[in-house]
Amino acid sequence: VFALTLEDGQYYYGYCRKMLPPGKPIRYDVDRRYPEVLCLISKSTELDMFERILDCFQGRRVVDPNSCMGFLQALGQVSPLPNPGASFRFRSSSLGVLCEYKFSRPQLGEKGHADLVFKYLTPKMLRYVVGAVLSEQRIIFISK
Repeated sequence: VFALTLEDGQYYYGYCRKMLPPGKPIRYDVDRRYPEVLCLISKSTELDMFERILDCFQGRRVVDPNSCMGFLQALGQVSPLPNPGASFRFRSSSLGVLCEYKFSRPQLGEKGHADLVFKYLTPKMLRYVVGAVLSEQRIIFISK
């Protein structure tokens, strides 16, 4: 995730997914494959919603790589996004089958990814992390 700031102070957010192109089904270590990145840029900050969209895209890409452009075009026609808490749908075909996708925008105060920080870090640990970020120190998180 990254943020772009325009000259007038508006923010655009980028949600990216790095994927390897489909290779030969038997061995993946024979041919060299270069990673590809899909990046969705939006004014909205719904990380969870865009993660689900990228998951659907990645799954669709594995099944039928040729239908990915149709998926992105159908997604691009959903404009503007509905109000927070509402859902939106779009349809796209893959291998001759019409698939319908439904995504929901979270409520205004709903930030699932932010709650994880407070769930796993004590206030004292969080203070150390913020201090390290402000003093531009390296931070390494290790989990079990």
